[in-house]
Amino acid sequence: MGENNKIGESIDLTAKNNSEIRFGNKVQVRRSGKIYACDFWGINIEKGTTFCKYLYMDSEKSQIYIGEDCMFSHYVKLNVGSHRLINKNDGTDITNPAKVLRSNIEWFRK
Repeated sequence: MGENNKIGESIDLTAKNNSEIRFGNKVQVRRSGKIYACDFWGINIEKGTTFCKYLYMDSEKSQIYIGEDCMFSHYVKLNVGSHRLINKNDGTDITNPAKVLRSNIEWFRK
């Protein structure tokens, strides 16, 4: 956890099964929400990023990375890998989720 963060009292930060949740400095997560990482994956939010309210994140079988100085408004939901695809012939898990990455407006415009 970085310095000078503002995390709303109703935000539930949960990291299970060797997962990590990392916040840079001056991250603001205001109201509502849940932030959850599971099964060796993680959520990384860099410095100066702000979330308004009704936040939900989930990182299971992949990673969520949000870069510096990003701003998110109302009703944010990022969900990676919570639904599995199982091969019906041999029962293997064939889920192949991609990482969720968001760095800054310049990256978005490229």
